[in-house]
Amino acid sequence: MRWLAVLGFALLAASTSRAAAAQDCAAMWQGAFSGALACEPYTPSTAADGATFYVETGGSASDDVKKAVLDIAADAFVAAKAVYSQWGALAPVVFIAVKDNHPSYNANTAAIWGLAIVDKRRPGEACPVVLYPAMGDAADGQRVRQLVAHELWHCFQFDNLRAQLNGDPPPGVQQYWTDITMWWAEGSADYFANLVFPAANLERNGQTRFDFKKPLHLQSGAGAYGVSLFFQSMGNTNSPEAVVAFLKALPANGNQDAQRAALAAYGGLNTDFHIFAKEILNNELMDSDGKPVAIDFTGDQRQTELDEGTTRIAMDMKPFVIRPYVFKLEKGRLYTFPGLGKLAFDEHMKASYRFENVWYEANSDLKIDTRCEGMPVSDVLLLFTRTDDSAGGETAGQTPAEMDVKAETSECPCDAMEAVPACYAGNWLLDNNAIALAMADAQAKMKFDSLSGAIRAQIGAGGKLTLRLADWTLLWKRANENDSDTLKSLKLVFSGEFEGFMGKAKSGKMCFIPTADRTKLFYEAMVSYWGMSDEMGAALTNPMSEPMTATEADFNCVGDEIFYSFPVNGKTFQGRLTREP
Repeated sequence: MRWLAVLGFALLAASTSRAAAAQDCAAMWQGAFSGALACEPYTPSTAADGATFYVETGGSASDDVKKAVLDIAADAFVAAKAVYSQWGALAPVVFIAVKDNHPSYNANTAAIWGLAIVDKRRPGEACPVVLYPAMGDAADGQRVRQLVAHELWHCFQFDNLRAQLNGDPPPGVQQYWTDITMWWAEGSADYFANLVFPAANLERNGQTRFDFKKPLHLQSGAGAYGVSLFFQSMGNTNSPEAVVAFLKALPANGNQDAQRAALAAYGGLNTDFHIFAKEILNNELMDSDGKPVAIDFTGDQRQTELDEGTTRIAMDMKPFVIRPYVFKLEKGRLYTFPGLGKLAFDEHMKASYRFENVWYEANSDLKIDTRCEGMPVSDVLLLFTRTDDSAGGETAGQTPAEMDVKAETSECPCDAMEAVPACYAGNWLLDNNAIALAMADAQAKMKFDSLSGAIRAQIGAGGKLTLRLADWTLLWKRANENDSDTLKSLKLVFSGEFEGFMGKAKSGKMCFIPTADRTKLFYEAMVSYWGMSDEMGAALTNPMSEPMTATEADFNCVGDEIFYSFPVNGKTFQGRLTREP
């Protein structure tokens, strides 16, 4: 069986004939050709160390066409070798420009430009790459060059990943490529060829044929080429070196179940696959040329109308398949979506929520409030991915995951929300001095030492509030140095952002409600007992929930300043914000 690059479109070249050549190219490989192939050597216009070039004599294509094909191949070989040699040796390659197009050639449906015949190649032999006359008439020279780079990656695979290619061929058949390994053999060839010629985008043809209803390791036929989407994501997230390391970790024998087991066992793949899924659903996967790939998701998508009360959702996901769940929201409700802890997920499962086109990791419950005027009402998308070694559904020691989504209908907790006065709209900087005074007695047996960093607030005309924290750092120290039972110091560093909604209540005060849990605010705690520091990182979820949810506060906007007074846990915190450009 042979690798075919059934990619691109070309026209059949004009025909002339040529006299017999001096040698038989078919003799260079065992069984690569069905009969003798009369050819003669050719020196291309570009010097290509490590490659030799031959022209088959006779046939319908002119010598000029065949030599033009080899000139293109020489350019592509030099470029591909420079990239591929970072990860392994590319053994000698022999290019043969044959006299006739491939038997399956069709300018509209199967414009085959070239192929690498590696299945019959013996160790120690040069890699034979056959180029067809149609390649010389291709309208886009860069796409043709990418095709050559694709075939050269197959040569690289034979030289550096031969054991992984072998898979589990039928008894008595000696070959280095089977349907079992096609998913990564063709997918990685398209990915790495695109690294060599990033602007050519020949891989798009295969990417549009990726079957989103099948797992990665079961992609076959045209869909196997589409696995370049996953390798593109993995390469972007990590590096091309990481993709090569992953390929080397694939099994040297076994069936498709062995491929899945290797995927499940590979460290960090659960995160890589989840990132890949999010990029596909948001159309945010970037090509090697820095432009969006823009592939439409054509897989299964479950949609659920959430009724009042509790709705139970069965998460019937299969490993290595993207299947999003979409929940329709209505005005006037408080929705609660469960976090990972309540779903009893294991290390091979990940979940994220998308709300207003922003992703939030499902580390804890997600609450979305649509009860007040001005609050956004848009769909919530849950992405739940699995990378465990199973066919999906119930497995040993594991039951299918279920989740309970709650919908509560009630009035807006802030009486009636009115529009935010125009004075409040804009960008503001929080005055740290007022916060420092409020923190003075926040820790028992400890004294507040210092505060640094910044909190900036952006208030929209419609009441949307975004707080951004940049290394906002609070430090407490032991009040009594002789008190060995009290921490020597406590430092909290906050970074990130969270969002909420503010409006004017009937009382005339301002009211604050979170629009959704925002898990983008992180803090790092540095605790010192006896001068030794321990660091603990954690993520804050829904920092605008209790005690701030539905909290009314005195706000007074005067020119370029806002003076506020917040009640929290029986205390009142006063402060000031100053307007920024």
